[in-house]
Amino acid sequence: MAAAYSDQTLITQVAGKHADHAHFGDVVSGRPTSSATLPSLVVRMLRHGEIYDGARVLDVGTGSGYSAALLSRLLGDGRVTSIDVDPYPVEAAAARLDAIGLHPKLVACDATGPLPGEFDRIVSMVSVRPIPPSWLAALKPGGRLVTVIANTSLIVTAVKTADGKAVGHIARDWAMFMPTRSGGDYPPRSHELFDLAREQRGEQVSRGRFPVVDTGGAWELRSMLEVITSGGIEHDFEG
Repeated sequence: MAAAYSDQTLITQVAGKHADHAHFGDVVSGRPTSSATLPSLVVRMLRHGEIYDGARVLDVGTGSGYSAALLSRLLGDGRVTSIDVDPYPVEAAAARLDAIGLHPKLVACDATGPLPGEFDRIVSMVSVRPIPPSWLAALKPGGRLVTVIANTSLIVTAVKTADGKAVGHIARDWAMFMPTRSGGDYPPRSHELFDLAREQRGEQVSRGRFPVVDTGGAWELRSMLEVITSGGIEHDFEG
């Protein structure tokens, strides 16, 4: 209970295995695929969304159901839709929300594909790159979306104009979320390539003048590199 009510992110699923299905002593390896997001960050993202009374809101990334619960309390659950790519978190969140008298629309679907309805606000608790065209299609004219560019800390806000375009900016704030995915886990990384690079000496080997940077921890640098490269970057670091 202390952890649940603390202001920290709690990993709830790794490589497709949810904590509800884990047993004492289980060892799971892989990347986190779902979480109960830092509560203060959820509130910040909703503030960036400029939620107002009467708005119909799409919550992208159901996770534990916390953001859907806040929106349902604020707007009434009939105005809230929450989606997640994994069926189980959606099912579990629906049961837990039902237990406290909240019944938003929860849907298991791929957030990068067609969306279930039209909305005044889209607030994403997962990161994307690029922003899916379906989000703009589901957003009503004058509607606003908030998300984070995948593998960066950049929060993007945008408003849909009357001609169907989006006009936005990078917020003066930062956040980090898991990226969207289409299946139960993320695609494999290029570990074979890194292993090969470590084994080969190359034509010329020299000592660099500068310290090696772990881009996984240097988020400002990582964000810059992600933005200026067309396909994103992969990094590997050994101390």
